[in-house]
Amino acid sequence: MRKSIIRNRVTAGLAALTAVVVMSGCGSTKETATTQVGTETAETAQQSSEGEQTQVANPWRDCTEQEARENCAGLFKLPEEDLVCGWSIMEGAADPGKNVGPMIQADFRYAGYDYTARAQQGVAETEDISGAYYDWDYEDDAVLTNWGDLPAKVKSHKGSDEDVALITWYDASIKTSYCLEVAGEDLDGYDIQAIAEMMNAAADGFSKGVFDPADVYVEPEHELATDLTGCDTFTQIVDRLQDGRGYTNTTLGETDVLLIADEMYEWEPGETASIGAEIFEYKDGAPYYLGYVGCGGTAYPLQIKDGFLYAGGNHYMRKYTVKNDALIIAEEVYVDYDSDGKDTYYYRTADTAFADHSADEAAAKFDALFAEMEGDEVLIFDRVGGTETAELPDYEYPGPEAFYTVLYKYLIDTYSPDYPEAQVCIPCPVIVAEDESDKDDIRVYGDFWIFNYDLNGDVLENTSGGAYPGCIHLKSVDTAEGYEVTSMEVVEDGSGYTESAKKIFGKHYDDFAKINSDDKSREETRAQIIANYVAANDLKITAFQDYGWDPVPLPEENIDSFYSILD
Repeated sequence: MRKSIIRNRVTAGLAALTAVVVMSGCGSTKETATTQVGTETAETAQQSSEGEQTQVANPWRDCTEQEARENCAGLFKLPEEDLVCGWSIMEGAADPGKNVGPMIQADFRYAGYDYTARAQQGVAETEDISGAYYDWDYEDDAVLTNWGDLPAKVKSHKGSDEDVALITWYDASIKTSYCLEVAGEDLDGYDIQAIAEMMNAAADGFSKGVFDPADVYVEPEHELATDLTGCDTFTQIVDRLQDGRGYTNTTLGETDVLLIADEMYEWEPGETASIGAEIFEYKDGAPYYLGYVGCGGTAYPLQIKDGFLYAGGNHYMRKYTVKNDALIIAEEVYVDYDSDGKDTYYYRTADTAFADHSADEAAAKFDALFAEMEGDEVLIFDRVGGTETAELPDYEYPGPEAFYTVLYKYLIDTYSPDYPEAQVCIPCPVIVAEDESDKDDIRVYGDFWIFNYDLNGDVLENTSGGAYPGCIHLKSVDTAEGYEVTSMEVVEDGSGYTESAKKIFGKHYDDFAKINSDDKSREETRAQIIANYVAANDLKITAFQDYGWDPVPLPEENIDSFYSILD
């Protein structure tokens, strides 16, 4: 659970009552901080017997939701009642002569975070009702579609103890200003706009106890890539497949089916598996498209057992079959993690919903379904045009520094064996900082990625990969390489991520957090490293592609100056 929000909350509507009010999240206490006040508010001040320090009464009072709605048109919607910590009103912020209403505030808890929301009717669009005064590290424009495409401002501040995210918006049609704030540890990449979208009365709103599988895995959009025109048999479909595609036959339920795949890779020597396939049956004497099934990564290829097709990932598993000319999910399990790392399990069948099963029952089903797959059969696909593919040279660092030659090789040798074999492994180290003060313990802090690729035509297709943020320790040695890696500290997964990252990166943690959340910069670095590999080996490769995404064209090679930015 995050620490309580402690910040200034001063409004122009109470300029005469220059108050500093400290608000906190659910279950926390409200306090009143001290500040100097003018003579016009002297009646509220309490003089200390030992000095001139004064205290100002809290300008907020508790109110009901009904009273809040009576004092502000278009008030926001909040989660279920037991998630709302309280409503409050600041009547002193009102100016009836100018049709300015009181300020409304609500505190609530949702999805593991504590929020403070405000609204006030009648104020100018330029009025800041948030009371959040920080040196913002990030500001950007947004559009709230659920609010009728209202423009919004998103801001975030990274503090030493906790981070703050804020979104503000204004509805000119009813002259009402809104803001929503959340504070907590490590809010990098946090989407506060998504919460604001749910707060509109016309939106679907918050859900309590209702699980959306899309929170764990979103099956990529898929357009039928197989041409069935004029085909009367599966054989005719296979005969017209383009080189590089794959196919296999199996039985789902009591139905013979044909699977056509594009996302293939070598699972075992000489055996090609896939993480996605189009599925066809015979209906009315002709091939009929049933649908597409995809997996979460190459560690989970499509598998078959007892007439069921299994497709899954680290946090989910689906069990498919065919019944009455339809591809159905016979069973489905998910595990969802909240912001504190607490797991909640969900389970459903073709005849029941997620809500029909308790979390304990779902957890048992989760383990049982994964155990059920032990000893099952990975679907092996025949590749059209043969299984031989063009050879790709191993990756070697093309820059002039022996130091990085050793570092890149270490990443490949250490982590690529953890994944199914691919044609080439290309690292993508994003360096945060280096410390060469001790030649026996040179430290390189970074967000270290590796990506494994197979070549399909002139496109490198990403088959697997992962991130290993941490610190690599090297030392200077009297060998041809000049350096050797002595150890690597890697940030923990799950609930221990933030604590371990702060311990490993130390004074460089803020820089790491910034780099780690900058997907755009990392992808640019990745593209340049691939382009330089292609140029160094004179390869006819024009792009790289992640599963479910469009190919990314490679930039011009830049071996001469690009790598200087890494040290």
